[in-house]
Formats: sequence, structure tokens, C-alpha cells
Amino acid sequence: MPRHVLMSPRSVLGEFNLVCGDDWKLDLFQSCLNAGFFFGSLGFGYIADRYVKASPGKPPPVP
Repeated sequence: MPRHVLMSPRSVLGEFNLVCGDDWKLDLFQSCLNAGFFFGSLGFGYIADRYVKASPGKPPPVP
């Protein structure tokens, strides 16, 4: 892929000026994003199970 496509300012590579020596930053960014999705789903799952009204056919939560 041509360098001007990889380093366009509208991509993560171009925005943070990631080159070969700084490619670990992209991996760190992706890991943090995935960890955020994971912990966010745990939190919102708990809130949904705890506070949202039970749907029909689902038994009510045990207090």
C-alpha cells in the first residue's frame, strides 16, 4: 500500500504519526479499546439485569 494512503491524516496511523518504531502504540490503543468494551458491557449488563423491568416470560430477579 502506498505510504500516502497509510499516513493520511484521517486514519489512526496518520493522526498519531505512527511509524515502525511506534507501532506498539496502535496495539496499545486497540487493547485499551477492547478492554473498555469488555468492562462497559459488564457494567451495562449489570445495570440492565438489576434495574430494567423483566421481560414477559422471564422470571423476576431474586432479591
